[in-house]
Amino acid sequence: MAEPCSLEKSAFSLKLIREAATESFCQLLGSLNLGDVELFVEARLLSLFHYFANVGGDDLHSLCVRDIHSLMLPSAHPMPRSTVVYMIRPRTAHVHLVAQHLQQLPAGTSAVLFHTGSWNALCTDVLVRAGVDKQVVVHAYKLGFIPLDNDILTLAHDTALRDCYIHGNKTCLTELGHALHVLQQTAGDIPTVHYKGELSKAVWKALSEFNATTPPPATRLKKLCIDHMILLDRKLDYIAPLSTPLTHEALLAELLGLQDGVVTVGAAPSADGDAATSAAPSSTVGEQVTWALNGDDPVFQDIRDKHIQAIGPYLHSTSAVFAEERKHMERLLHAESTTVKQLDELGASMNQHMDKVAMLSKHIALAELVQATTKSKSFKNLWQLEKAILERQPHLGDIEALVWQLTPAYTVLRMLCLHSLANQGLPKASYMQLKTQCLHLYGYEYLHVFESLEAMGLLTTGSTAAAPPTTTPTNPLVAWDLTGHFDCDPCNPDDASFVAGGYCPLLIKLVQAALSRDGWTPLTARLNMLPGPSAVLAAASKPKRTKRVLVVVVGGISPLEISALRFLGKKLKVSFIVASDAILSGKAFMGQALEPMGNGLQ
Repeated sequence: MAEPCSLEKSAFSLKLIREAATESFCQLLGSLNLGDVELFVEARLLSLFHYFANVGGDDLHSLCVRDIHSLMLPSAHPMPRSTVVYMIRPRTAHVHLVAQHLQQLPAGTSAVLFHTGSWNALCTDVLVRAGVDKQVVVHAYKLGFIPLDNDILTLAHDTALRDCYIHGNKTCLTELGHALHVLQQTAGDIPTVHYKGELSKAVWKALSEFNATTPPPATRLKKLCIDHMILLDRKLDYIAPLSTPLTHEALLAELLGLQDGVVTVGAAPSADGDAATSAAPSSTVGEQVTWALNGDDPVFQDIRDKHIQAIGPYLHSTSAVFAEERKHMERLLHAESTTVKQLDELGASMNQHMDKVAMLSKHIALAELVQATTKSKSFKNLWQLEKAILERQPHLGDIEALVWQLTPAYTVLRMLCLHSLANQGLPKASYMQLKTQCLHLYGYEYLHVFESLEAMGLLTTGSTAAAPPTTTPTNPLVAWDLTGHFDCDPCNPDDASFVAGGYCPLLIKLVQAALSRDGWTPLTARLNMLPGPSAVLAAASKPKRTKRVLVVVVGGISPLEISALRFLGKKLKVSFIVASDAILSGKAFMGQALEPMGNGLQ
């Protein structure tokens, strides 16, 4: 299992959040005196267990935790005389799993349920209807955001938009408000808040209710104080997660499935076979290799936000530096004037050097895997089509050609959504024709997918009539100047649009405006083009200079936007901390609409 980020280099001291969650877990479990415990954790939460609970084998043994299982059906049965403890997030699907698991246990078995977030009546009703409410004792576990990296917090709720817009279940907004409340209990009150969007307003309302019950501490922790919070809906900018990313970390997420700071690839030789062997876990040809990629890795920290064109020169120059280091150590080793003390120091230096070379070889191998795709003709053709679509050129014919070329449905739907978003809707006749062709070629189960995309607002139909002439642009792409930034040097960028090859995420424009002297006041007309209400809430006394900003995106944020925020932070000399329901690549974002639908035949 890959190690989570240590958070030692976090400008926000996010390690304090992990320590608080660990302490809460240990105190809660220790205070109940349950004896031997079998812990069943919902699968997604279990994948991040060591990100929020910094407990080792000895700690678990002292807490009498005999084993930790993934909560699924059929599941492992607890050992005799062990107490069953469940850990879940308060969602009806997870409570259903708990109820079904309890029903499989011997009659009369009692259990304890730890829930994160805010428990609700729906969850209680599930236990009552299953007839297990008398068997389980419910306790709140004070867990908010989970620190993924030095500047990233997540709830690992990968389907927030699906829940809100397709299923009509907005309990995730209360969960996000609760997580912000838990954060404020550690960091203190946040003096200035901007929000934009319906979901953001609901999150702010939930946060206010939690704070009214338990106010944040009056004194703010200097290590974790936050000067400004900006709450934004994902719906404000669907284009960013659908755009092809051109930064290294975002491409790893899109092409190789990087998630939670971990990437799994097939074991393959790299430029330096020996170094690759030492860098990777023990494996044989054909097995999968798992690597941790986070802020603890100095090479990854340097290249994660670079444009793909800047990766090669950086790795080449770093390799040359390491080669020169090796030559220097070899000269020192064979020099007659070298002392015994220098030889001892040389041994330690050589070990450190070999570790750095192994690390570099790992990143060279990953870069080669990424470039194998980005240099392909199909990738370049799709990117050129995407760029033309964002310039609002008519390309429905090219999208139709993709359908008849049997291009994967994900690619076709992504291009169709981009065309709809860039042009504020599709001509109804053209849309119905393309939709019919997709259903014929990809299957009628995609009717459900189209309905989901429409419910999320990714696909809309617009009027074919010509708009009346006006001096004020009505398209947000034009009004906010989001496209057309093609003269930016990708190796030395001066604009955040380098992350997508010419498209600047709207998130960056909104954050930059919020941090300016006049804030959002001069942008009222442009803000009104975007869906949902907006508000600015400022305390009577606020910091003279904003240094630490919490950016919260409701509905998931893409790695592309995180890279753009880091670029903006360096430009403005501001430290950003990113918090969201989930960190989603384009495929994961679209996957919320590609929800499998049972056909009733199995």
